[in-house]
Amino acid sequence: MREWMSTRKEVVALVRVFESCLEDTVIEHLAEEGYFINFGSVGRFIVHYRPAIRRKIGFNGEVRDLPPRRKVEFIGLGRLRKLERLR
Repeated sequence: MREWMSTRKEVVALVRVFESCLEDTVIEHLAEEGYFINFGSVGRFIVHYRPAIRRKIGFNGEVRDLPPRRKVEFIGLGRLRKLERLR
């Protein structure tokens, strides 16, 4: 840890503030299709919409419409992306 953060407790508090700011920003922009937040070479959060789909449920053949959904996806970049690949 750096000199300006002397304890683990201070680091955890800073990370929690960062998480809440990130969460608030994504929630504010959930209505915008394709909105993203980029974190340099670490990754990016992207808001995606999935349209409503018709799906056959179970063995009885019942067909239902599943509602549209929003999804926030994280895509790792740089070294994280390389580490995702298994050889």
